[in-house]
Formats: sequence, structure tokens, C-alpha cells
Amino acid sequence: MDKIKTVSFIGMGCLGMMYGNAMAENIGYENVSFIMDEERLLRHKDDRCIINGEERPFKMCAGQEVKPADLVVFSVKFDSLRDAIDLARPAVRENTIIVSLLNGISSEKIISEAFDSDQIVYSVCLGMDVVRNGSELTYSKTGRWEIGGHTEKQKENAEIVKEFCDRAGIPCIVSDDVDHTMWNKFMINVGINQTCMVYNTTYGVAKGDREGYDDLVAAMREVMLLAPYEGVNLTEEDLEGNIALLAGLDENNYPSMQQDALAHRKSEVDLFAGTMIALAEKHGLDVPVNRRYYDIIKKMEEAY
Repeated sequence: MDKIKTVSFIGMGCLGMMYGNAMAENIGYENVSFIMDEERLLRHKDDRCIINGEERPFKMCAGQEVKPADLVVFSVKFDSLRDAIDLARPAVRENTIIVSLLNGISSEKIISEAFDSDQIVYSVCLGMDVVRNGSELTYSKTGRWEIGGHTEKQKENAEIVKEFCDRAGIPCIVSDDVDHTMWNKFMINVGINQTCMVYNTTYGVAKGDREGYDDLVAAMREVMLLAPYEGVNLTEEDLEGNIALLAGLDENNYPSMQQDALAHRKSEVDLFAGTMIALAEKHGLDVPVNRRYYDIIKKMEEAY
């Protein structure tokens, strides 16, 4: 494949809409599709999608309307991933490149069980402050993609994705150590997502002068503790860089788990604290902040 010309997203949340819009402005809205099941399409086909105050003509499709795409992007919540894989099948052909924008460190493994692993480009998104309210989206920072691969084919595909991101105006870096990149993002999410939900706060907590800052840092340090046992070395420099990145975001906005809490939706606590607890037990370690976060958030969800 020389260039990416068609894209299908599975998941029309914050990241899907923000990045889908950037791509559509480059290759045309008719060449970017959002795949969903028939029931969801019926509910949302007449939605007005507003991004930073401007309406965007997004293309939604289901069933037989789904066509093969050059790039398929998963942008759903983790608990919807297996259903999303089934929805994506008609869009994936032999040379389709697959990118997962899901949080955590396990979605690529699950996707590779359904498709050729060489089609997958490992990816994380960093530094965005996007917020969704219904079909309206606002953000001041698109953040950046850091992508890479393990096999030669994955690395070749990563370069194709980077060329496309460059055309679409999405900052993109090809990482030589994608596992470190993914764990570093995992450290951010374990800290900021859960802290904001537990303390009912915004990205401003990372500035250091609000309740919750100490737990934010402690939760991230627990990721640093576990990472070497999984073959990844996270450093004090990584931690400080992540805190600085978070502190630079719009302090009035908030991450996805706090958005879930405000909307009384199920959160991704199992993906973050749940994964941390499982890995800690695997290696005979303790992660007390993540255990406490897990218990608090589960009780919050039960009370909805």
C-alpha cells in the first residue's frame, strides 16, 4: 500500500470523532466511515456531530454498507472490544492496517487473535484534552500518536500510518521501543483517569496544589514498580515528564473516566486498577493505591 485513502473507525467517542475529523479533512468525509451495529445506527444516524462549534458530516454505516478500508481504527471502550472486532471484520482485507487507540496494554493482543498480527500497528495517544457531551466535542490539544511494531511488517505499516498522520495534521512519532511507549501511557492513565474519578476533579490536579495529587503520583509509581517484571523499564524521568504533560493540559477539562462518572457510565477501572492488581498478584507485589481506587470506583458505579 502506497498511501492510506480510506479509513473506518469502530467507536464514535472522543478519540474517534477528533481523529476521524482530522483524517476526513484530508481525504474527504466520504472516505472516513464510523462502523456500528444496526441498533446504534438507528439511534444516531440523525445526530448533528459538532466539533469545536462546527458541524461535521460524518458517515455512519452498518451491515452490508461496510466496505473494506485501508486503515481500521478501534476507538471503543475496552469492554466493547470483542463486539467491535466482529463489527470490523467486513472492513478488514489482507492489506488493511489496524490501529487500536484503546487505553491499557492488552487490546492489541486481543485484536491479533482475530486478525493477522502483522496488520497491527501498536499505538498510544498522548497529550489530548478532548471532552464529549452528547454529540458535541471540544478540545484544545489533539495530542500525538506514538506508534511502532515488533515485526518488520508492523514497522513498515507504522511508517505508512505516520505518512498519513502527517498529511492529516496529527502529530505522530514512530517509536523504536513501542512497549515502553505503551507502558508509559498506561502509567499516565492509571494515575490521572482514576484520580480524577475518585476525587471528582480535572486535569488541574496534576499541577500539585489540589487534593489527590499525592495519590496521582503514588498510583503512577506503582506502575513503575510493576513494569520491570513485565520487561519494561520506566524511569523517574518518565514519571516527571508525564506529570508535566498532564499539568500542561486544560485544567478545566477532565479525562474519560471522570466523564464516565459524570454520565453514570461504567468506567475502565478493570482495565487500569484491575490490571494492576492482577499483575501485582502474579509477581507477588502490592499496589495499595490501585487496590483502594478499585474498591472506591466499584462502589461509585454500584451507586449509580
